[in-house]
Amino acid sequence: LAYSAYTIAITRWRSGIRKDMILLDNKAAGKLSDSLLNYETVKYFGNEGYEGREYEGTLLRYQKMALKAQSSLSALNFGLSLIMYLTLRNVKEGLATVGDLVLVNGLLFQLSVPLNFIGWVYQEVRQAFIDMEAMFELRDTKPEIVDMPNAIEFDPVRDGTTIEFDGLEFGYTTSAPGMVSQNGASATSPSKVLREQ
Repeated sequence: LAYSAYTIAITRWRSGIRKDMILLDNKAAGKLSDSLLNYETVKYFGNEGYEGREYEGTLLRYQKMALKAQSSLSALNFGLSLIMYLTLRNVKEGLATVGDLVLVNGLLFQLSVPLNFIGWVYQEVRQAFIDMEAMFELRDTKPEIVDMPNAIEFDPVRDGTTIEFDGLEFGYTTSAPGMVSQNGASATSPSKVLREQ
């Protein structure tokens, strides 16, 4: 009974650590994919060092959480060793016999598998609840862009599927590298730069 309570207490502690690990892992994966998908932008603004430091910092925090998770697992396994130590101490003090030590050892080995299974099941159920909580948070996230209340439903049969740009202009408020024509005037579009050259 005491070992079960100990297992539940350590598992609760571990579930908080696992939750933080999942958040940090998702954050690191997001930073990596954003940096790779937006490689040109990162390169253009010279942010490779910044992005690398941010990613490395997230990975270091994840590693610390992983070490905490491993330490908590070791604490969970320490419970069995503590029971064996207490029995051995009782044998040394004459309060128990060697037969008692063999009995406790055999009993622990026979009970450790079911107790470890109980701990594993409890941990998996807690982890499932954590994952479900994250899923519900994602489901409840309000979109940033929403249709206006009087928006007209798009019907491709009625409205067609052709997109036409009429009177569209492109320009920069300040000239960007490569966007200045040979005479020094700012271009209104990349094609205009090519035509003027």
